[in-house]
Amino acid sequence: MFGRVYWLEHLDLNSAAVQEMVTAVVEQHVSVDPTLMAFRTKFWGDDPRYTDNPRRSEAPPKLWAGFARRSDTADWTPAQYRAARAQWPKLVALVKLMYNRGVLLTVGTDTPFPWIVPGVSFHEELRLLAEAGIPVPAVLRMATLNAGQALKLSIGSIEPGKDADLVVLDGNPLDSLRNTERIERVVKSGKIFKPER
Repeated sequence: MFGRVYWLEHLDLNSAAVQEMVTAVVEQHVSVDPTLMAFRTKFWGDDPRYTDNPRRSEAPPKLWAGFARRSDTADWTPAQYRAARAQWPKLVALVKLMYNRGVLLTVGTDTPFPWIVPGVSFHEELRLLAEAGIPVPAVLRMATLNAGQALKLSIGSIEPGKDADLVVLDGNPLDSLRNTERIERVVKSGKIFKPER
């Protein structure tokens, strides 16, 4: 796992190789799922915000109990964690570079990797992408329309004739991405489901 940190340490975002790589990804219509949440929980794997996450109650207990045993960074030294965290700005800059250059980006989290709470972490991923400098409307497209394009499926948008599979929010996500967690109801194949409160 630390090899990813080593790669970032030696990555020059301004190099011809990186620019050529991003150009090729765009030209070949390759989609990229940055999974910033997966990196965040690994680079801060010694941080109680993840290892004792208050949202842990939203994860199945057996899954949470297994996180410590399965952690890819449990054997890292404090120096390795510091080295990883030092590369976070470069990783975020790489994602922003890909966005700026037109790479088809999607949203994902690598669930059920350690410290990633299923469902909840998807919302955290949206906020990390916005913190990377990607405009909120683009982040929402990454989670919806871009995902459909990456899968080559006609999903991710609301249009006449499409199946009604969508989430209805009690708050505008353009005002705050935290509103994506304010789920009022889910419509699946035309049936309405209300979350338990």
